[in-house]
Amino acid sequence: MKKNRGCVIGPLLLIGFMIVGCRTTYYSVWEQLGKEKRHLLKHNLNAQAIGALKAQVRDIELDAQALIADMNKSIHEADELLKTFQ
Repeated sequence: MKKNRGCVIGPLLLIGFMIVGCRTTYYSVWEQLGKEKRHLLKHNLNAQAIGALKAQVRDIELDAQALIADMNKSIHEADELLKTFQ
């Protein structure tokens, strides 16, 4: 069993080091271009927040359209009812 565990852990560690190394290289390159890691992370968070807000705006717009349609239907029904009283 220990031999099999070593066969699994070794590649997993290698993959983990590769991912960490890629991130380090990624941020190092950006730092050389004048962008700090803090700035990049802040930008990514802002982009995620903007994406979430856009989704919420879309949902609100759809809800507003449905409410306006319901309101127009109610106004039309009320007008028809008032016509019956005249």
